[in-house]
Amino acid sequence: MTVSSITLTDADRGLSSLVKPRPGVAFQGLATAATVRAVTESRQQRHGMKDTTSSFDDAAVSLNLQLYPDPASPGTRALLDEFGAFLHPRARPLLVVTDTEWDEARQLMLRFDAGNSPIALGEGLTRTIQYQWRAPNGIWEAATPVSVALPAIIEGDTAGLIWTSSGLVWTNTGAVWTAGSSPSASLVASEGNVEADWQAQMFGPAVGPKLGNDTAGLTLEFTDDLVLSATDYVLLDSASQSAVLNGAGGSSVLGNLNFPTSEWWLMQPGLNQVRYYPTAGGSSSTQAQITFRPAWACT
Repeated sequence: MTVSSITLTDADRGLSSLVKPRPGVAFQGLATAATVRAVTESRQQRHGMKDTTSSFDDAAVSLNLQLYPDPASPGTRALLDEFGAFLHPRARPLLVVTDTEWDEARQLMLRFDAGNSPIALGEGLTRTIQYQWRAPNGIWEAATPVSVALPAIIEGDTAGLIWTSSGLVWTNTGAVWTAGSSPSASLVASEGNVEADWQAQMFGPAVGPKLGNDTAGLTLEFTDDLVLSATDYVLLDSASQSAVLNGAGGSSVLGNLNFPTSEWWLMQPGLNQVRYYPTAGGSSSTQAQITFRPAWACT
């Protein structure tokens, strides 16, 4: 593992600092340690525990640097002040890391935990520092999100010679080949090794939009009371488990969710079979756009 670049960014405050490579900064090491959210229950009148643990908790992150005098550096004190902007407990900066053994850059959202930057006698202006954060999400994420368009699965009319998800159907109104899309799921690839949250836009026209992940075996189904025009869409966010009509500032449509048949799902590592399948009312332009960041364990 060879870390080639490290950057601290805080988009909310418009801050960005290059940590490596940088004059006056010697990278000494980066460590991440995952913790597990244990879910256990004692077995009654039996040995052992019933263990349903399935998720990570937050992770510990430690960054070690040595600051030294360099003509191209603003000075060790100035560097301490610059990096210190990312150490406020309210801040949620991103640590973006490029490694020669990774296919792409990865990032961690941070929350400051502790720091140590002593002035050591006999070392001149050289300072050895250590910053410690917690990573609330507990996982690495790809720095660049993946976005995939999902054509809607649209069944044809109910008269004539019809292609449906059950095959070819003959009705008593004559032989008519009606329009429809191939009833198959789209393949979405996640290069990570753990589940990932996602956002999706389900565009109209559509009656009763539905978004399912056959790989996870779960689906989100909205009732036919939710009707989208050609200019409407529903913004879904698995992390916050929200569903908003026409995005930010719109109204929640969670009340239209068919709760008995619906469950929020996560993008699985590897290939995912994802379907956008309205009950009716779709057209050739009806589609969903799903965006996510592949995720990896902090190990």
